[in-house]
Amino acid sequence: MPRPVDGSGRRRRHRHRLAGLLIALPVIVIVVTGIILNHAYDLRLSERMIPSWLAGLYHGSEPDVRGFLISGLWVYQISGEIYVGRQPAGYCAERLVGAVPWQGNLVVACESSLWLMTAEGEVIEQLSAVHGVPQDLTAMVVENDKLMLENTQGWFSAAADLLGFDPVSEAPASDSRPLQRVPDEALLEEAVSWQQFLTDLHTGRIVGSAGVWLSDIAALLLLFMVYSGCRIWWRSK
Repeated sequence: MPRPVDGSGRRRRHRHRLAGLLIALPVIVIVVTGIILNHAYDLRLSERMIPSWLAGLYHGSEPDVRGFLISGLWVYQISGEIYVGRQPAGYCAERLVGAVPWQGNLVVACESSLWLMTAEGEVIEQLSAVHGVPQDLTAMVVENDKLMLENTQGWFSAAADLLGFDPVSEAPASDSRPLQRVPDEALLEEAVSWQQFLTDLHTGRIVGSAGVWLSDIAALLLLFMVYSGCRIWWRSK
C-alpha cells in the first residue's frame, strides 16, 4: 500500500517537477542536435554552409573584412586564416597584401610569404624568406605574364618557378588590385558549416563559455531528476 504523501514528499515532487521544467529545452536541443550530428556524414553537413542571417546571429559579422575578388571567389583573411571562396586555405600570421590569377593558378601574398594555389584554393606550395621571397611586401601585380612584387625597397620580378626574385628599376604600369570590403553574405556563409553550427549548439558553445556551463548545469539537473525520481518511487512503495 502506498505511503501517504507528507509535506516533505510534496516538496520532493515539487523540486522534481521544477528540475524537469528547467532542463526540458536544453535536453530537447541536445537530443535533436545529437541525432542530426549522428548522421552528419550522410547529410554532408561539413560541406553545407548556414545562411548569412543565421551566421550573423551565430557570431556576428566580422568588422570590415577586406579581400580580393578573383574570378568570382573572395580571397580574404580572418584571424590569420586565409579563405578562398568557401575553403580555408591556410594560416598566415602577417597581413594579406595581394591575390592574383597567374599561369592558371592563384598566387596569394602575405607580408612575408607567397602561397601558390589552384584556382579553387587548394595549396600547391608555400614560399617564404628561405625561398628568397622579398620581405615586408606591400603589393603584387601581374604584368605581361610576369609576377611582380613590391616592398619598401622597390619592385621585384618573380621567376617562372617562383624560386628567384630579381629587383627591377621601373615600377609596372599596372596598378595592384585594391582591397575591397567582403560582403557580409559571402563572408558569413563561407565561414560556418552546418556541422560546426550544430556541434556548437549541441555543446552550448554557441553562446560562448557561458553556454558550456549551462550545459553542465542541465546535465547535473538531469542527474538530480534521476535521483529524485528513484527516491519518490521508492518512498511511494
